[in-house]
Formats: sequence, C-alpha cells, structure tokens
Amino acid sequence: MSCSSTDESAAIGKDSERLFLKAFQEAGWKPPQWYRSIRPATGLEDSEGYDFFILTDRGEVPIQVKSSRTYIRKYRLRHPESTAIIIVVKAGYSAARIRGMTIEAIGKRRSGVEMLRTGAWSVPERGFDG
Repeated sequence: MSCSSTDESAAIGKDSERLFLKAFQEAGWKPPQWYRSIRPATGLEDSEGYDFFILTDRGEVPIQVKSSRTYIRKYRLRHPESTAIIIVVKAGYSAARIRGMTIEAIGKRRSGVEMLRTGAWSVPERGFDG
C-alpha cells in the first residue's frame, strides 16, 4: 500500500470516527434508558485499540469504529484481546443508522452478559454493519 493510499485510508477512518461521535452528539434523539454518555478514547486507550467509550448504567462499553468490514480482520489480528464492539461506519450513513447499529450491538452485549453466566452466549466474530 502506497503512502498516499495509507494516508487516504487513515483520513477515511477519521471521517468514520467523526460521523460516529456526531451521531451521538446530535440534539433531539431519544437514547435508551441505559445510555448515559459517550467519550473519545484517551491516547493510551486508542493505542490499545479503542476509539470511544459509551457510558451505560452498567459501566463503559468500548467501541472501535471501522470504515469497512475489510479492516475488522486486521484489527482483530492487531488486538486479539480487545473487548470492543466494532461498528462499521461508512460515508453517507445517517446519524440514526449509526446510533441504531450501536444501540443494537450494546443491547446484544448487555443480554450476553447475563447469558455468559449460563454458557449460552459467545462473542460474535463480525462487526456490526447496518
């Protein structure tokens, strides 16, 4: 991959992250009862493979934003221990779509926490891509 191609990929990734954050900062949307807030990852958290954290009534949920499903495999190879929910955000996705995918994914994670105790749940290998 050439330098300009790498730079372009990085710019697209940053655009996806901006869209993601903007979706949760948009006024007028009705969050689920468990949602408290969103925050960007710190520099250290970013180096560990996290982009954002969504604060819920049960604590923080780590989020990794990708611009396409192609980058999920690379992410998993680089961060095999990551507990982040991976959300694919493409240019043109609406704020409602981004929030919907994320809320669905966190809802599944919340349900899964209860199911883990019974051994009836496993972590999905793919990211969420509406």
